Amino acid sequence: MKKLLLVLLFVPMISFGQEIRVVRMIDGDTFVIEGGERVKMIGINAPELKDIYGVESKNHLKTLIESKYVNLIKGVILLIKTTLKGF
Repeated sequence: MKKLLLVLLFVPMISFGQEIRVVRMIDGDTFVIEGGERVKMIGINAPELKDIYGVESKNHLKTLIESKYVNLIKGVILLIKTTLKGF
């Protein structure tokens, strides 16, 4: 059985490192797991449903992970603030 590894934005109340079933898709980079919690994937910038290819993006993610078990890994986003002088 192939396993899909997902790196995720902070999601409270989830047991990371355990397999959990994907229940439904929200859009091309967000889905709902058992228990009703939303999961947003890090590093994926899919179009919103109202944007061009938004529905296609959601449907593609659906074919990959809906009703399947995935391993969740807690990820961190590093934000770097820079100041450009003269701009």
